[in-house]
Amino acid sequence: MSDIPLPLSGTPMTLPTLVELAVSRTPDQLALVEQEQHYTYAQLYSQVCAQGNALSEAGVAPGERVITVLPTSASHALLLLAIFQIGAVAVPINPRLKPDEVAYCIEHAQARAVCFESRTAPVVLEAVRKLAASWRPRLLAVGGEISAPEVTPLDVLARQARRERPAVTIDPTDLSLILYTSGTTGRPKGVTITHAASVARVMGLALNHGLTALAGLRVLGLMPLFHTVGLHGVFLTALALNGTYYPLAEFQPARALQLIQDAQIDYLFGSPTHFHALLSHPASQEVDLSSLKHLLYAGAPMPTPLLLQCSQRLCSNLTHIYGNTETYNSLFYRHAAEAPQALVPGVYHRVRVVSIGGAPEDEVPAEVEGELIVDTHSPESFSGYWRNPEATARCVRDGWYYTGDVCLRDRAGRFFIVGRVDDMIISGAENIHPAEVEEALLSHPGVGDAGVVGVPDPHWGQRVVAFIERRDPALTAEELDQHCRQHPTLATFKRPRQYVFVEKLPRNPSGKLLRFLLREQAAQSGAVSERELLP
Repeated sequence: MSDIPLPLSGTPMTLPTLVELAVSRTPDQLALVEQEQHYTYAQLYSQVCAQGNALSEAGVAPGERVITVLPTSASHALLLLAIFQIGAVAVPINPRLKPDEVAYCIEHAQARAVCFESRTAPVVLEAVRKLAASWRPRLLAVGGEISAPEVTPLDVLARQARRERPAVTIDPTDLSLILYTSGTTGRPKGVTITHAASVARVMGLALNHGLTALAGLRVLGLMPLFHTVGLHGVFLTALALNGTYYPLAEFQPARALQLIQDAQIDYLFGSPTHFHALLSHPASQEVDLSSLKHLLYAGAPMPTPLLLQCSQRLCSNLTHIYGNTETYNSLFYRHAAEAPQALVPGVYHRVRVVSIGGAPEDEVPAEVEGELIVDTHSPESFSGYWRNPEATARCVRDGWYYTGDVCLRDRAGRFFIVGRVDDMIISGAENIHPAEVEEALLSHPGVGDAGVVGVPDPHWGQRVVAFIERRDPALTAEELDQHCRQHPTLATFKRPRQYVFVEKLPRNPSGKLLRFLLREQAAQSGAVSERELLP
C-alpha cells in the first residue's frame, strides 16, 4: 500500500486522505468486522476503490449527492467511503423513514443516486414513485439483487470495476456530507459538512477524549451511520486511529454485551438510553466487560445515578459530549462522574452564554441562565443548511450558531445545559426546566425513564406533567409525588402535578427525547393519569 499517492506536505486533509494514510500505516490489520465479514485495511481500500469506480460508471460525478437508506453495517460503511473517494456527497438517511419522508430527502437533496438493500427496498421504491417525473435518480441495490427492472445491483458493477484509486481531485472545502436533522417541527433540514469539517470532527473528538493512534482500538458501532456521532465519532475515528470497527445493525443489549466480551471492545460511544439498556440487562452481570477503556455519551443528559453506575461498573474514563449536527463537539467533560453535567469548550470551539434572544455581544454574567451560542468559525462547524438560506439565517447570526439550549456558566468557567429555550415551562410565573424535574424523578429506584413537559393550565398558565416508564410495576403517582416533595434539590413548586405511565418514551435514534410527541399525547388525552395531584 506504499504506492498510494498522498498529498504534498502542507496540503489540508480530506476524508480519502485520512483513510489512505491509515491504510499505508497498517495494511494487514483488521479494519472492519461484522460477523463473518472481515476486512483488513488493504482489503477495505481495494473494495472502496472498486465501489467508487462503480458509482462513477453508474453516472455519479463529483459533487453530486448519493442517498443511502441502509442500516449500520459493513456494507454501508464501505459504501460511504466509496462515495467520499469519488468526491461525491454522501447523504445517509434513517432507514426507518416512511416513503413520504424518503421522497422529500431525495428531491430536496437532488440526489443523483439512491442506494438501498432488500429490507428498505419497498419504502424506497414507493418513495421514488412519489417523485416528480422530471427527477429520477439512479437506483442501486447493495448486498444482493432486488427484483425490480429499474434497480441495478451495485455489487455486480463493483466486481467489474477497476480497483485503482479513482482519478478525482477533492478540495477540503468540497462537501463530504449532507445530514438531515430529525425535523421535530416541519421538514428536516440538510446540514452541509465539508471534508475539512469532517476531518476536524474526527481529530477534535480524539483530542478532547485523549485518544491515540495505533493503540489497537476496538470500536463498537452502536450509534447509527446516518448520525454525525456514529459516522465521525465512531466509524471514522476508528479508521483514522487504525482501530477496528464492529458495526451493529440493530441494538440488542444482550448481543452488544456479548460482543463487548468476545471482541474485547475497548471504545464505546452511545446515548444514555444505550447505557441504561446495557446496565439494566441481566447479561451485564454475567459477561466480562473489563476490556472497556473509553466510554463516551451524547444525545441527551445522563441522569446522575446512571452516570455513576457507568463509571463504577464499566469504566471511569467516561466523557460527556455535548453538541449538535451543526457544530458537533462544542462542549465536553472527561471523567464526567467527577462533575456530573459539567462541560467545558472543545479544543476547536469558542462558546458564549447570551441573554435569551440577545445578540452575540449580550453575554450574561456567571451563574445567570442564557442561551448557548457557538462560534461557527470552528473548523468543525457546518456550512449552512442545504437549499435553505432562510433557516441558516435564523440559526446563525453574525457568525454565531444559536443552539436553542438554555445554559449556565459557573464562576469556575464550567458550563451546564439546563434545558431548551422552547421546552421551558412557565408555571405561576416561575421558570421550570424539564431536565431538573426528570433528574429528580430518575433518582427514584422504581423509575426506568422519565419525560417532563408543560401543558396549558387555566390557573397556573402551565402545569408540569411527567411521563413515566416504570421499572417497578407497582409504582404510583402518589409515591412519586412524595418522592419529589422530599427531594433535596427540587423545589416543591416544580414537581409534576400529573403523571402518565407509558410503555416507552419516544426518542430519536441519538437518544433525544421527542417532547413534542409527549405534548401531543397530553393534549389528545388531557393528560389523564391515575390521580390528579394538587399543589
